[in-house]
Amino acid sequence: MTLSIISEKAGIVSSKNPASQAIGWPVIATHSVNDAPPIDLLMVPGGIHVGNDAWIEDFISKRFSAIDFVASVCSGAQSLAQAGVLDGKRATTNKYFWNAVAGAYPRVTWIPSARYVHDGKIWTSSGVSAGE
Repeated sequence: MTLSIISEKAGIVSSKNPASQAIGWPVIATHSVNDAPPIDLLMVPGGIHVGNDAWIEDFISKRFSAIDFVASVCSGAQSLAQAGVLDGKRATTNKYFWNAVAGAYPRVTWIPSARYVHDGKIWTSSGVSAGE
C-alpha cells in the first residue's frame, strides 16, 4: 500500500486552523495536485478550512471518475458536494455544520441522523467520533 498526501503544492503544509490558536502539526505533502499518482481510495478530511480552497474541489471533480472509493470525514462532505460528486447521492456530514452544509447543496439527499452513509463508491461520515 502506498499513502500519498496531496496538497496544492508538494512539501511542508500546515494542519493548523489559521483562524484559531489550536495546535497544528506540519505535514509533508508527498505530491501536488499536478503530479499526484493514480488513487484507489481518496480520503477527504473536514475542518473549518473546508470550502476555502477551490483546488481541492477541482482535484476531486477531475479525478473522481478514475478513483475506486471516496470517503469524507466530518465537513469534508462539503468539498465533495462543492465538487458536484454528491449530486443525486445520499450523504451525511458533521452535525455542528449541518445547516450550513445541507442548506447550501440541495441536490444532495442529506441524511441527518446518520453517523455514516454509503452510496455507490462514496462514503461520508459525521465526524471522527461517528463510529459505532
